Amino acid sequence: VKRAVVSYPSDPRGFLRKAERTTAEILSEDEFESFWETPGIVRRAAVSHTSDPRGFLRKAERTTVEILSDDEFEYFRQTPWIVRNAAINNPSDTRGFLRKAEKTATEILSDDEFESFWETPGIVRSVAVGNPSDPREFLRKAEKTATDILSDDEFSYLRDTPSIVKSALVSHPSDPRGFLRDLHS
Repeated sequence: VKRAVVSYPSDPRGFLRKAERTTAEILSEDEFESFWETPGIVRRAAVSHTSDPRGFLRKAERTTVEILSDDEFEYFRQTPWIVRNAAINNPSDTRGFLRKAEKTATEILSDDEFESFWETPGIVRSVAVGNPSDPREFLRKAEKTATDILSDDEFSYLRDTPSIVKSALVSHPSDPRGFLRDLHS
């Protein structure tokens, strides 16, 4: 909405309606089946790449496939969504960004402070990609929040699987408790 008001002050509602139509059209096309589960990415392409959202999505998908087939990035094969997010958010140098994120993740995974994340390297990689400015601080806060959630009787059923709580903190940082409630209902 903010982008629509700033970039299209004469008709922000019209811009948003067009972006939603474009999003719906793209999501109905078989070519973009790989994006059906992530409509937010398609919406972002329709809003941020108005001249050619399909071209942007094609390039992101092509980059994702190429990177996942490159042996240098084999450690991301179990978490392909991380590569796609990097291709969407860092289209000019996805490989360089992923190299830096993996270096950071490797450093974090060898640090005793983050021992509780050693068995969940995908979470650490996801944080390194999604929070590149300070992944360590994000993980510190996530660990504290995970401890708080797991000590809550409402979430006692998750005490044997803390990785689910940590995953929720990474994928739904604004409301992990709400996500976990929905998951349980």
